[in-house]
Amino acid sequence: MTLIRTCIACTQTDDHPRHIIDLGNGSEAGMHPDCCVMVRDCAVCKTQLTGAKDVKGDQLREYLVSLPPRVLDEHGQEVS
Repeated sequence: MTLIRTCIACTQTDDHPRHIIDLGNGSEAGMHPDCCVMVRDCAVCKTQLTGAKDVKGDQLREYLVSLPPRVLDEHGQEVS
């Protein structure tokens, strides 16, 4: 099943990758990684997008799923 969501930054509704953000009030929202970098200067999304060039949508999904699994802290640093 494909999860269709709206990016809270650009308001586009699609099934593309999202960074899920805790809004601090018990709820969560998602942003496309490139939107998250633009709006929040997010270190995690910057790290994930390194090497992605300017791809978006399905091409970005293909790039992200091709990456090896890793865990990043809130500063975008890999956690071992």
